[in-house]
This record gives sequence, C-alpha cells and structure tokens, in this order.
Amino acid sequence: MKRKMLLSSIFAVLLIAIAFGNTETTQAASTKGPDTSDSSWAHISVASLDESVETTYLYACDNLKKEGIKTGKVSGITYNKKTNTLSLKNFKNSYAFIQINMMGSDFTLKLNGQNELGYVCAYGDSYNGNLTIAGSGSIVLNKKKVNKGIFGCGIFLGAEKSASRLSISKTCTVTSYGCEYETYEQSDSGEYAAVQKQGAPIFIWATKYTSASKALVFNGKVTTGNTIKRSKNASIKKCYDYTMKGTKFICKKTSK
Repeated sequence: MKRKMLLSSIFAVLLIAIAFGNTETTQAASTKGPDTSDSSWAHISVASLDESVETTYLYACDNLKKEGIKTGKVSGITYNKKTNTLSLKNFKNSYAFIQINMMGSDFTLKLNGQNELGYVCAYGDSYNGNLTIAGSGSIVLNKKKVNKGIFGCGIFLGAEKSASRLSISKTCTVTSYGCEYETYEQSDSGEYAAVQKQGAPIFIWATKYTSASKALVFNGKVTTGNTIKRSKNASIKKCYDYTMKGTKFICKKTSK
C-alpha cells in the first residue's frame, strides 16, 4: 500500500483517484481506533499553507515511526489515543489544515471554544475514515477560501472504499465554505489543461454508504438550505460521492 502524506494540491488528489480505482482491498471487520495492521499508514498531522505552522504529527502508526516520523505538539490541539479524540481549544489559523488518515470509526474531533482552520481532510484508505465533530465549541473552515487544491472544500472526507461518514453533534456549531479550486481535465486530444471549478463546503469521496442520510449525519440545525448531490464514484464500483451544494454550510448547536 502506498504511503499517504500531507496533501496540499489537486495533483495529489488525482493520484489518489487513479491509485484507488483498481484497489481490491477488503475493509477490516473491526475498525475502532487507528489501523494497526502491517499495511497501516494511520496518522494525524497538522500543517499550514503559509508555513505558519510547521508540519507536525500528533499521532503516527508504527510504519511511519519506522520511516523516521516523530510526533510533536501544537499549541491548542491535542490527541488522546485512549479515547481516539483530537481536541481543539481556541485554535485559530485560517491557513492551517488537519489531515486524518485511517483513524477508525470512533474518531472524534472535539471543539472547545472558538476555532478556525483552512480545512479538515479525513481518509479511510479501505479501513475507516469516520469524522465525528463534537464538543461544546465552534469551528469555521475555509472562510478565506484558501483550499485551492482538495476540491475547494472546508471538509473533505476521502472514504476510499470504506464505509465512512461525517457526523456533526448537536452540541457544537460548524461553518464550512467552498471556494474555487484548480484541477486538470483531459481533452479529446489527450492533453491535460488546468480548469477552475467551484468547490463545495463538504465533499465525501468514494464511501460505501448508499444514502445521504447514512453518509452525512447532522444532529444540529442546518440553517443554510443546502442540498446534497449523490453520484456514483467514477473510479470505484459500488461507492458513492456526496456533494454539499452551495458555497456555505452551517450546522448550529441545539443543546449544551
């Protein structure tokens, strides 16, 4: 299995689509906690598009450690392996992003206070990439429209042939923006050319869930009237993509 490191451009996303188009891996029977198998590249990392935050791994599986990856600390962000919870406390950096890979069905992003990031991307890698956002705080994602590479999303979930979903608790508020991003399309002559497309606030890629109600679970109050588009994944059979249509998405807390 290929190693997945920090992704900051559409080129990396295109490579993922090509590589996983022929994947025949079977999802693990139990997917709680980070993947610890011999083929695991499970990790949590934090970086920034403007280099204001040095690339830091808050969790790295044994395979990554064998390759020399060391874990570190980022002020305002902590990971608890026992509860498989990544906590943010008043962390505000509109250019920073968090990447989560193969962290399991019980992974939670806990919000404390007011937070802001460029974007969050989670990957299942044929294991599980569930992203549950909870806590009593709030987060704003991609407000400055900085994510020009990974589908222009505030939240990207690359299920990658796993049964992965996005869930937002009723105890927190999540605001996510979509923006224009650059991708490459092949012409009839076989040449690739750069094109600009409008990104969505939320995009789920290649999940096994066949209905939007299972792929996206919002327990708070959605206030922006978005609609969800479901489409068959172009690369992986029996997997689906879900696009949150519109340029802004808000799910407000309804209880403490």
